[in-house]
Amino acid sequence: MVNFTSTDLITICIPVYERFDYFEEAIDSAIAQTVKCPIIVVDNASSHTKFKDYVKQKNTPFLKYHRNPENLGMVNNWNKCLELSETQWVTLLHDDDVLDLRLIEFLVSKIELERESIAFAVRCATGPVCDPNNFFLESNKPSYILDKLFFMEGALPPAGLVFLRSVALDLNGFDPDDYPMHDFVFYYKLFLKGKIERFPDTLAFYRYSTDQTSNAVAQELIDKTYKYKISLSNTWIERYLSHKAIVSAHKLYQDVFNIDNLKLPFPYIKFRALKTQFIVYRWIRTKLMFVKNSFLKFN
Repeated sequence: MVNFTSTDLITICIPVYERFDYFEEAIDSAIAQTVKCPIIVVDNASSHTKFKDYVKQKNTPFLKYHRNPENLGMVNNWNKCLELSETQWVTLLHDDDVLDLRLIEFLVSKIELERESIAFAVRCATGPVCDPNNFFLESNKPSYILDKLFFMEGALPPAGLVFLRSVALDLNGFDPDDYPMHDFVFYYKLFLKGKIERFPDTLAFYRYSTDQTSNAVAQELIDKTYKYKISLSNTWIERYLSHKAIVSAHKLYQDVFNIDNLKLPFPYIKFRALKTQFIVYRWIRTKLMFVKNSFLKFN
């Protein structure tokens, strides 16, 4: 870990609009980092001054507040964060998420050791309420470089993810036309541009709450994500993982967000057929590996 108290490598950007419910918890976790860094709160023309007043109350030299003169839309407000940042690296903190106090210290130590990656990510705890006991440093498990199959099966939450600002700007940031899966598309484009290294350490919290997503937005997200992932899939394993991701998202919205009446964009039997194919493939592969290892052992 690093042995200094501040850095000008990373900016924590917090895009905000109207909702103040969890903002104090989010920004306090940024301010309290063991290694201090610039923090920018970007207010997308809220109807109140609560964000501005709270930043002023903190009276912290590395904390800045910016208010857009007009509402830019959620996605372009994220892009405004990239524009206002002046550091080499940027991380976005949603106004309802939380960072472990060691996150910036941890990320700086990795950035200084590894210059080839264009993004670094940690694991996120999830749930309706942040429990600091869920944060931990994992000393025994290695990091890994994300591959295409990772994106076919899942996604990267923004909390605890830091990326090169220059690369983000080259990609023109987040595309409003990709809403509500703009973050997934952007992170996949990052993956295509260079290495994204993920660490097993849980140093961020991504909040699930029932008021986050409407039924219409959830359905649009499921439909657009499926269409996008299938367009990227070149093998049957990638197609299986894409279907698996959508089934998991569908269940998450029902069980966690309490959203009913969501439709899968494909017949469920299609997923079952792909899953059966995958199970058979894995069984055959395991048997072949056993035979190979046995042959090597006795020869």
